[in-house]
Order: sequence, then structure tokens, then C-alpha cells
Amino acid sequence: MTLLNHPLLTERAQVEPRNNVGRPSVLVFGQFKPDRDIDLMAQLSESMGTGVDFRVSGRGWPDIDGWAMDRRFVPELEIDPLIRSASAVLIPYRRFFQSGVAIRCLEQGTPVVGPAESSLAEVLLEDRLLGQDEDVSSWMRAIRAAIDTDREDWAKVRRRYLEGTDAQWTEWINGWKKR
Repeated sequence: MTLLNHPLLTERAQVEPRNNVGRPSVLVFGQFKPDRDIDLMAQLSESMGTGVDFRVSGRGWPDIDGWAMDRRFVPELEIDPLIRSASAVLIPYRRFFQSGVAIRCLEQGTPVVGPAESSLAEVLLEDRLLGQDEDVSSWMRAIRAAIDTDREDWAKVRRRYLEGTDAQWTEWINGWKKR
């Protein structure tokens, strides 16, 4: 089996992210699934206090202390503006396999935070943006690092991922041509 990075859309210009403008916001979006770590989310909002707006957009979510809920279906046309509206996007999964959300964040210029023991480690190549299982303080540090990431630093993350992805796909295609 061959594993290749998910390609990025590169034909559209990156939009200036909201980072460091006003009160920072952390967004979780998508439909609720049992693998979402709502205990972690509650601990994060409690530990980080009122200096950060915590928001959820998606169907089926239970109430979580400290998080504002928008429980509607998020149509495709609203996803990119929603991502750009956040200082950071949080992917709080207990078990995690892949994330189109992280790819969309790379495309839109919005830093993303997720679990270290996941494919995000290969996507981000930035340990500072990865939380360690049940270590809430590591998640807090990762969120703060994401919020503090400037446009140039995030562009470097995006560029590294894009270069690695292009190399993987080129090698794979050239391998097929030789058959």
C-alpha cells in the first residue's frame, strides 16, 4: 500500500488569518463524534480562562462548559470563512486517523492544533502545535503557540508540507510511468 500526503489547493491566494487581532478565538468544527475529547475541551476552557473565545460549529454537540455552540450544519461555502475567522482551529480527538480539517487550515492560513499521536505530526512537522494525550498543559501550550504563530511562520509550515507532498506525488507518478 502506498501512502501519500493529501494535496493542497494552491491556485487560490492565501487570505490573511485573524491571528493576533483582538481577542483570540479557538474553533472546533464539524459534526460531533464519540471520539471527540469533550473532557479535554472543558479542561482547556477552564484552564485558559476568559482571555480566549472557545467556539464549536457543527451538529450533534453536547453542551461543554466555556464553549459557545453553533449546532447547525456548516455548509461547504461557509467552511473557509469559518476557518479564517479563528485564531486557531482545534482538533480534539481521542483516536485520530486523518484530517481534511488540517489541510483546509493549511490552505486558509489558520494554525491548527491536534493530538501528537496522529497524522498531524507528519502534516505540521511542528511539535509545538501538538497536544500530548491527557496532558492539558501541553494542549494549552500548543493552543497558545498556534495563536501566537504569525503569518510568515505558518506560511513556512504550509510550504514544507507542500514541498513534501509534491515530492511524494512526483515520485509516485514517476514510478507508475516506469511500469
